[in-house]
Amino acid sequence: ICRSGPGRGQSRRSPRYPARMGLLTLDVGPREEIDDHGIDVRPVAGALGAELHGVDLRTLDAPGLDAVRDLLHHYEVIFFPGAHLTGDEQLQLARRFGDVNIVPVARLRGVTEPTCTVITDGPDSPPEADDWHTDVTWIAEPPNYALLSAQIVPRRGGDTLWASMTAAYASLSPVLRRMIDDLEV
Repeated sequence: ICRSGPGRGQSRRSPRYPARMGLLTLDVGPREEIDDHGIDVRPVAGALGAELHGVDLRTLDAPGLDAVRDLLHHYEVIFFPGAHLTGDEQLQLARRFGDVNIVPVARLRGVTEPTCTVITDGPDSPPEADDWHTDVTWIAEPPNYALLSAQIVPRRGGDTLWASMTAAYASLSPVLRRMIDDLEV
């Protein structure tokens, strides 16, 4: 997982299970119709998510990056099946979306430069984040984006689930929205 914001990444690949690159935004507005910019966009769920096919993240020009960003803001989480980016390529892409942050806990361990970190979940190393969570939204200035790369994905299980906070907020009553609108971290 490599975050535009905090950095974590996985670089192992398995020929049996294709790699999937995912990019999500934590800074979205209400949904509107959007131009697909000529990209092969395949929505994956009702509330959020789409696969983008035919996009080479290594050679993305400025208009292409703008198109990906527009689609990301619309679908809230987008996937690039078969992207196969290295850790360095993930960081390079993350920098195109803005400053790459370092997780506060990593700073405490002395990390001074953004990096991609390998997370390996298995019998000898159970998942570190097996419960529902949001990535680094608890800091005063959370990152706008997170860039994740799943390199080894089992045929069953191993799911990363996504929830649309935009849809959740939109489904609240006007009274409840007013009650929480002024809350701050």
